[in-house]
Amino acid sequence: MQKEWLLISRGFSVVEVLLASAVFALLVTVLVGAYIYGEEASILSGNLSRGTSFAEEGLEVVRNIRDTAWSNLVDGTYGLGTSTGKWVFSGSSDTNGIFTRQVTIASVDTKRKSVTAVVTWQQNPQRTGSVLLVSRLARWNAAGWATPVFTGTADSTGTNDGLKIQTQGNYAYLVRSGGTPNFAVYDISTPASPTLVGSLTLSGAPSDIAVSGNYAYVSNTSDTQELQVVNVSTPGAPSMVGSYDAAGSANANGVFVVGTT
Repeated sequence: MQKEWLLISRGFSVVEVLLASAVFALLVTVLVGAYIYGEEASILSGNLSRGTSFAEEGLEVVRNIRDTAWSNLVDGTYGLGTSTGKWVFSGSSDTNGIFTRQVTIASVDTKRKSVTAVVTWQQNPQRTGSVLLVSRLARWNAAGWATPVFTGTADSTGTNDGLKIQTQGNYAYLVRSGGTPNFAVYDISTPASPTLVGSLTLSGAPSDIAVSGNYAYVSNTSDTQELQVVNVSTPGAPSMVGSYDAAGSANANGVFVVGTT
């Protein structure tokens, strides 16, 4: 009886050893897998950060080239390099270590360019990494005191000339020396296409305008209304709310507003 008990006891010990070995092997596999995955994730994160910096540098370089001369930004796909200490477009791509960069320039209109920087690299034999950044560059120095650029226009009905104009916010207020209407409000939020949103026909012939807050102040040749006050709080529906009759019959030639005076 004692021998049988010993044999059975030894049989259970073998099973326990096999089970413990299997659990240990599973734990080792999990730990090794987690370590390898963590290492790859860390490498991927680092490469992604370096690739993003390489792409951002590409956009900054194109801004630098733009500032040298807008004519340098010819549509196409380029690499970047230096020549005589300056950044230039060079070939169709450029590399830095494992990273390859391409910069593509495309016209949006005559004063804007879309710039795309793409950086690619081989993450591992089965996997490719990439970063794509897009920016839009404007020809900020296209206009200035010495080189003004025509942007947009609006035409009032009739043949009377526009005489004076004032702007406030997204609106321009225009008076004309005659015709109907002789007071007009234009929405200039889109400078290339100003649109008429409101108008009014004032008595007499306006000669000047000043805008302050919710009111437009108009000087006029009228002998009874040399100063006219127009409420423009609703740009689409301007209305005259007051006037002033200066003594005598001379014309009012101009108006300026400071505070309440």
